[in-house]
Amino acid sequence: MTSPTDRLPNELLSYIFLLIAHDPTEAPLFSSTLSHVSSQWREIALATGGLWTRIVMTFPITAQQISCCRAYLSRSGVYPLDILLDLRDPAWDWEEESHNFRWQDMEPLLRTFLDHVGRWKRIEVLTDTWAPIFTFLWYTRQIDSAPMLQAISLSRCNAYFASRGQAFQPTALRQPIRLFGGALESLRTVSLVGVHVDWAQSSLRNLSSLELKYHASDVMPTLEQFRDILTSCPGLLRLSIIGWGPILDEQARDKNRGISIRVPLLQQFSEYAIHFLSLLEFPSLVGLCLEDVSKTINPLEQLDSTPVLEWFARTNESSPSSSSSLNPFPLEHIRSIEFHGVLSNENIFAHFLQQLPALKQLGCYDISDDALRALLPQNAQPPHRSGQALCLCPSLTELYFQDVNPEAVINLVASRAYVGSAAPFRKVTLECVRIPKPLPGSAVQLRLANTGIDVIGSSQESLVSSE
Repeated sequence: MTSPTDRLPNELLSYIFLLIAHDPTEAPLFSSTLSHVSSQWREIALATGGLWTRIVMTFPITAQQISCCRAYLSRSGVYPLDILLDLRDPAWDWEEESHNFRWQDMEPLLRTFLDHVGRWKRIEVLTDTWAPIFTFLWYTRQIDSAPMLQAISLSRCNAYFASRGQAFQPTALRQPIRLFGGALESLRTVSLVGVHVDWAQSSLRNLSSLELKYHASDVMPTLEQFRDILTSCPGLLRLSIIGWGPILDEQARDKNRGISIRVPLLQQFSEYAIHFLSLLEFPSLVGLCLEDVSKTINPLEQLDSTPVLEWFARTNESSPSSSSSLNPFPLEHIRSIEFHGVLSNENIFAHFLQQLPALKQLGCYDISDDALRALLPQNAQPPHRSGQALCLCPSLTELYFQDVNPEAVINLVASRAYVGSAAPFRKVTLECVRIPKPLPGSAVQLRLANTGIDVIGSSQESLVSSE
């Protein structure tokens, strides 16, 4: 018997295969699975070069993975490549020299891909140690042409190096290396996590997104080098600096004040220090993320974020309301904001949130109840007189909370539901990652459901059983 699928034209089957294979949630080896279903499907799959462009290799790298990689490279023909190398070892003991994936293992892997560098579209490398990324930079430092390359992500996944006073290790491989050998005309997205390059001769030009995370403070660019990078990216829309940013001369603050960095189109920003913030101008900012990484690096330490919140509020209050172009961070245009581990008191949060009349989306990750209490209606009245209460951020319609006190979320949503001066919440989500999800049928779970709050995550029973 002939199935309905067998009667579909080959062109339509090929298109369906491509849609599924390029779905990021689909298994990386989906294309290989397709080619083993039937002779017809195998013929279609082998003739569809776009099916073989997504290459994923994970530790430990086996001969079978290398053979499969070479088959993908051959079958993909001239199509752009999307490459992910996840070289992290879950059993690693945190000793740099004892890792089971070394530069000697990275070298032959790179040689396999370098013959196809003209087809690289996106490449992401995840490692525990520095040697594999050093090898990547070393072998690509003289490549001056990668015409299809749009995105690079190099991550040494060790936030510890962002600790105060922590110098880069290993010192033997500390020398900076160029990120490719010349300007990459198609490159628009760069993410460097725990990675340093030769900032004075980088290929960081004409980017739309730049992310610098968890670097050791002694290998970051100087302020002048950072300014030159941003000046070379006039169309930059998203900038994320988590941990240390440019090296600031604490002994020459007056000299630093003479440097102004203006990024006219930037819309999203994550920051790290007031001194550095005072040198920046983002007049088109519409999204802001404030994160305290000290708790990530050391769970026993969390710094007070009051100075940063107060700096933003004062900067906006001191700028003429009639000319937002004079304000380096015009909070009145912000439509989305995220707080990650930000610690302050209710009054400081209220002072800051008062500057955000256009805010529509708010994300709160692992913060205290103070930020939520700042959003409660002021002079709240009973429901039949609800129109008299006033709220900060009256345009707020979408809330996302992660590991936040459920009672505080319920109180906020229920209190603002009766306020006529604030827009109604369209979507409120509470995700439980490190704290247990309220048990089904419990009083808290019922109140969350009755308030219209979506709750996602693992229950306490699931967390206990997994432990």
